[in-house]
Amino acid sequence: MAAQTRGERNNNPGNIERSAANPWQGRLPEAEYRRTVEARQNGGRFEVFAAPAWGIRALATLLIAYPELRAIVASKQVVIPATAEHKAFSPTNIDRLLSTYPGAIGIKPGYTGAAGYCLAGAATRGGRTIVVIVLGSTTHFTDATILLDFGFRHPVSR
Repeated sequence: MAAQTRGERNNNPGNIERSAANPWQGRLPEAEYRRTVEARQNGGRFEVFAAPAWGIRALATLLIAYPELRAIVASKQVVIPATAEHKAFSPTNIDRLLSTYPGAIGIKPGYTGAAGYCLAGAATRGGRTIVVIVLGSTTHFTDATILLDFGFRHPVSR
């Protein structure tokens, strides 16, 4: 078996750097973090999440903070003009939430043999954005809808 990449080992596919200024939900507590390979070998530069869904959620949250990326993932179709390096193409976003869920931003549906059908999704209502991650589900769009509805029904508590 091939060695895991840092992103796989840390449940951090975006290799997000660890910072006290970004106390990500799902990050390992400091005492547990100090016992990780990341802390021992790499000086603790990168965040380590308790599970893959937390790392994917953090990455999705960072991506939609960029207006250009947010606009792309929220579009049902994007026209990319031809350049000297590639022909023109118009990829279609297969995220059903864009057509069915009010305020949907999109992000990324997908499938892998190991994880099954997955969805990183988000929606904004009343100035509040909720990011959801669904892994290993054949009803990932329905599951995301249920999670988003739950989130919008409940006030934020800290």
